[in-house]
Amino acid sequence: MVSTNDSPGGDVVDHQRHVPVVLGFLLLVLPFLPATNLVVTVGFVVAERVLYIPSMGCLILVVYGAQRLWERSGRLRRPILLLTVVLLASGCLKTIARNQDWSSREALLRSGLKTLPHNAKMHYNFGNFLRDSSQPEPAIAHYREALRLWPTYASAHNNIGTLMPQFATAEYHFREAIKYASEHINAHYNLGQLYRKSNRTTDAIRMLERCIQLEPLFTAAYLELVKLYGGQPAAAGRLLARVVRLNPYNADLRRQYGDWLMEQNMLLEAFKQYQEGIKIMETHQLSVIGACRCLRKMGQQSRLHQMVLRWQFIVRLSNGGIPIQNDIYLRDWSIKHELRNRAMIYDSGSSTSGTTSGSNAGSSIVNGNAAPTASTDAESIKDCSNSHASKPSEMRPPTEPAEISIRIMRTPHCNRSEHLPNSLKACKTPKPTTTTGTVATPHTGKGSGKTKKWSKSRHKPKRQQSASPALDPNGALAPLLVSNLLDKL
Repeated sequence: MVSTNDSPGGDVVDHQRHVPVVLGFLLLVLPFLPATNLVVTVGFVVAERVLYIPSMGCLILVVYGAQRLWERSGRLRRPILLLTVVLLASGCLKTIARNQDWSSREALLRSGLKTLPHNAKMHYNFGNFLRDSSQPEPAIAHYREALRLWPTYASAHNNIGTLMPQFATAEYHFREAIKYASEHINAHYNLGQLYRKSNRTTDAIRMLERCIQLEPLFTAAYLELVKLYGGQPAAAGRLLARVVRLNPYNADLRRQYGDWLMEQNMLLEAFKQYQEGIKIMETHQLSVIGACRCLRKMGQQSRLHQMVLRWQFIVRLSNGGIPIQNDIYLRDWSIKHELRNRAMIYDSGSSTSGTTSGSNAGSSIVNGNAAPTASTDAESIKDCSNSHASKPSEMRPPTEPAEISIRIMRTPHCNRSEHLPNSLKACKTPKPTTTTGTVATPHTGKGSGKTKKWSKSRHKPKRQQSASPALDPNGALAPLLVSNLLDKL
């Protein structure tokens, strides 16, 4: 007797057994249709990627069939295991061999050319590789082979035109590319460049404008038109402004637009463009140089020094270094500049000596002893690190007249004597001149004491200034300049 399964549950189980078959068949057939070129013509590159999905459907059908055979027949289990091992081993060997082809771009292209020697696309791709490898002659040969296999191949015409040294041959290939592909952007751009180099300005402008019509975001075409509009500053400025709007985060384009604005003497607008370029890339040297030139033309020397120093610290910190106070500035220009602006204090020694002599004369009158005016001895350069000068109330013997006294304060950036100019190392003493003694006006004791007290408080030696803190990128910094950047201003 044969029993039948009439229950509803059995129908559901039988129906679910066919789900892998339906799914595998759909994955095998539907994604394969685009690769057949029946609906739309596609290249083999797209077809190769699309065929990965049909391979998944094929694997589902194979695994489902092996499972059904394994369940129904016990005698076929051993052949099924053997066949599975053979398939896995052959797949592993094929994968290892294919990995060798994917080891480099050249190996992959050569394997494809070996497999499909009559494919124009393979010759075109291998020609591109040879052109990028600076092998123009073999590249031209493969481009010619691609054109022989596919005469209307526009990209091959365009690329072979870029390698032709003769003007007529290059123009012919570019025109052929435009003929077979009227919207080929690179062909229009290359032909415009060719016309510009041969001084055919009108034709070059026409081709580049056509290129912009085809691709409004093609920045290179705008820049070529700017070169052609050299005699028309307004048109060039409009193009540069449009390029900056299309590429707002390009520091090079900001710098180029700033250069044009500075040529038109629009310093404030140019400085804004340079600042935007520096915001995009802090280490963009051309933008920093342009901004410094603008500041120099506007007469803002303090901001110029601040910008140069800030850029120097940014470059050092971006390179992983720490700013060192001994090698940031130039020894020839910067030290002299710093000595003049920050480290030199000129004291009028002659007035100090005259006041001291007057106070000494007043005190001698109080004691009843008249004395002539005494002049102090002129001091040479005094360093703040040495001991303080002697008290001004002490009597000094009359000597030569006083000269101007120079006092140099040490700072963290100028603390080595060998950095001083020779003019400060050896101070020349001026020739003495004859002076006539003066008679002091008599004063009362009360008045003379007040004069003596006032003289002491006025001519009390200044305190030695404490050393400045170490060089800090975030704190107040001395106006140090960079040599290589200043040379370019």
